[in-house]
Amino acid sequence: MSPKEEAQRLVDSSLPFAEQMLTQHGEFFPFGQVIDVGGNIAHHAGYPGGEQPPSLDVIDVLQRAWRRMAEEGSIRATALTYDIRTTPPGRSEKQDAICIAIDHRDTYSVQVIFPYTMVDGAPDIEPPFAVEGSYSIFGSA
Repeated sequence: MSPKEEAQRLVDSSLPFAEQMLTQHGEFFPFGQVIDVGGNIAHHAGYPGGEQPPSLDVIDVLQRAWRRMAEEGSIRATALTYDIRTTPPGRSEKQDAICIAIDHRDTYSVQVIFPYTMVDGAPDIEPPFAVEGSYSIFGSA
């Protein structure tokens, strides 16, 4: 599979869980998934301690673990899913969105962003847009 195809697998696996958490709780802590060298998807959560840890601390725990795994060569892609506020293209105001930040060992990095509004206790997901990622796990070319 190409890096883009593997990224799509991670998006397809991550988005439903984010939607479920928004429906059940109105929010979610950052969570992640990886594709190991065998092509299997594994789910990851980060816990920096405390009852309500800041999202940035959860993200840091996940990314540090993934960088170690990348150095060991045990993973080939990661997906970090978290809630953001963003201004979608063509809009003038910020709104809530699910961000799925994908990093792939083959120098592919993208953030797929799904704007949403809560309607009757469930997220109404809008079409996504994508921006280049940060290459934070495997590095850049």
